[in-house]
Amino acid sequence: MFLRIHLFYIFLFGVIGSLSAQKTISTASIPFSISYYGDLFVNPGFKISADLKVYEFSKSKTKRSGKVKAITKSLIATPNLSNYWHVRSHTGLQAGIDILWRKSNGKGWYSEMGFGMGYFSRNNWGDTWEVEEGETKNLNAARRGYSVQTVSFSKGKEITLERGLTLSPFVRWNTNFLNSYNSFSIPTASFELGVRFIPAFSPKIKYRLINKQSLSKNE
Repeated sequence: MFLRIHLFYIFLFGVIGSLSAQKTISTASIPFSISYYGDLFVNPGFKISADLKVYEFSKSKTKRSGKVKAITKSLIATPNLSNYWHVRSHTGLQAGIDILWRKSNGKGWYSEMGFGMGYFSRNNWGDTWEVEEGETKNLNAARRGYSVQTVSFSKGKEITLERGLTLSPFVRWNTNFLNSYNSFSIPTASFELGVRFIPAFSPKIKYRLINKQSLSKNE
């Protein structure tokens, strides 16, 4: 557990330090996401998040034929909140922040790899019984919290609509590691099917931008 936490912070502060020397600043509206969140695929729920872009590297290559090949790589911080219902057992609520590395091409397709940290709360339904010193106690709807680390992979496509509006449907696979679960860490899986969009009320955010253009030597 502690090794994953240390590696996360080393990675985060290392990235921030490497970008601090970049001087090009750009501004964009913050996208929001809403998705179906299926714990273990079958326990239904939902998830909401926001994309806070930190860094973007855009590279375009113009071929001799005149075609332009563009690739964009972005580092994004995404605060998120998810919830699900396990019928006749419990509800789960998780809040955290993920660091995503997104790679997209000129056709709108993109893929993401992420690592995050957060807090997970499990709230039991019905009565929960505990035996302590030979006595049985009813804890009613007991609750228990865990620190959690998340590894995620996703795939999506940006679609441009009328008036320049964009929607980005996506699928995501999450693996969560719950810490201190009966004195050890256990992995759980979840599946997301959602859409990313920019609402009219979306605020602006500044991020660091690097553009690179080149001319291909091949036809």
